[in-house]
Amino acid sequence: PPHSQSMTINNYPNPFTSSTIIQYTLPQNTREAHIEIYNIKGQLVRELKIENLKLKINEVIWDGKDDKDRMLPSGVYLYKINFKNSPLKKITLIK
Repeated sequence: PPHSQSMTINNYPNPFTSSTIIQYTLPQNTREAHIEIYNIKGQLVRELKIENLKLKINEVIWDGKDDKDRMLPSGVYLYKINFKNSPLKKITLIK
């Protein structure tokens, strides 16, 4: 069944200073998805839309900014795909 396919998500470099590449695999037939980035308090600071699902492009770049285009402070952030069983990963931003 399609929902049993595993999802993966990772990023490099980690820690990062200016930008990091987040790579992922999604279950087949996924039409819409995004990556959510949270601060250590659990507040959503950025949503990265996953585009080009049909083209099988499986990475997005995060520039360390929030949804209002403000540079975030150094620290640990958490990120995941907006699906229930997506793993939650840690990412470190260093200024």
